[in-house]
Amino acid sequence: MDLMRPIEYKVIVPLIHNQYCVYSDEKDVSCLYEMTDRYSHTFLYDNQPIKLEIYSSDRKNYCSISGTSERDEKGFIKMIKPMVRDLCIMISYIFNRTNGNLVNLQPRVEPDWENMIVDSKQIAIMEEVTENKQSSDLEFSIGTLSVVPLVDNVSISLTTQIKPEELDLSCLENDSFSFVANELYTALGTENIRSKYFHLFAIIEYCEEKYKDKDSSTKLFSLDEIEKIHSFFVDTIEDGENKYNRINTIIARSTNIGRSTKLLNILSEMNIHEIILNGKHMPLNTGMLKKLSELRGKLFHGNDVDNSELKEPVNILFELAIQILDYIKDADDEGSAK
Repeated sequence: MDLMRPIEYKVIVPLIHNQYCVYSDEKDVSCLYEMTDRYSHTFLYDNQPIKLEIYSSDRKNYCSISGTSERDEKGFIKMIKPMVRDLCIMISYIFNRTNGNLVNLQPRVEPDWENMIVDSKQIAIMEEVTENKQSSDLEFSIGTLSVVPLVDNVSISLTTQIKPEELDLSCLENDSFSFVANELYTALGTENIRSKYFHLFAIIEYCEEKYKDKDSSTKLFSLDEIEKIHSFFVDTIEDGENKYNRINTIIARSTNIGRSTKLLNILSEMNIHEIILNGKHMPLNTGMLKKLSELRGKLFHGNDVDNSELKEPVNILFELAIQILDYIKDADDEGSAK
């Protein structure tokens, strides 16, 4: 790292978002979000305070990062990129919590680094813009404008209010929250539907391992029974030791209930009992979860799966991912309060 004399930086980065229906190349769905006042958060980096703000101007949204650093411009930008990405992850998560059209609309907010401004002259302009803003207890809103294609000049506008405490970047310090949020963020936007499925199912696999103590299963074979099986192979089967070694891991891991039942128990312990699909409340059950696992197996082994078969499962996984994030966040908040 090249050290320089202290420099005061103000970097303004536009925050953009996908405006396309997931299963269409047409720009038929528009996501609009506008802040009613500035959101502000201060980081300490290189022992210097770095101030991050979000604000709206002329129906466009910006992230402003200001502070003093001995890094050159390239080094300063590299330093702040993870902060801005974390911000976009949290905005995307909070917005999709109330997104009633996850089937077709999966908005992801992203920083537009190509059009960033690193120019002190822009500070006065941006400050002047905000002088006329009315304070609203540091809230900003995200709205979606969905154009109905069958009727001309008809639109529906939905607004989501997000309070500063909801945009808590410290959530990402929790390893579980960070992993799930990053997988969700990657799956959002215009990415290939098969890739969406793998990223979202990775969340399920993570929960199966992380929260396996909640699956209510017991080992199918006791240690004594495993030893008897081992002895049987060695004593009665040709090359029994080698053959036993091929299956001993399966025997040791076998449980009294199947994977889908264990996953259902884990989700139940998380207080996740249903998902909303196409506006309908659907209780979770082993059949639904089994289909998700079987579909993952088909995709992993390269079996022929039509993209149309993935549409509903991807929506189910999106719903589960958001509820899992809510659970982790609430559990972390409760732990901090104790």
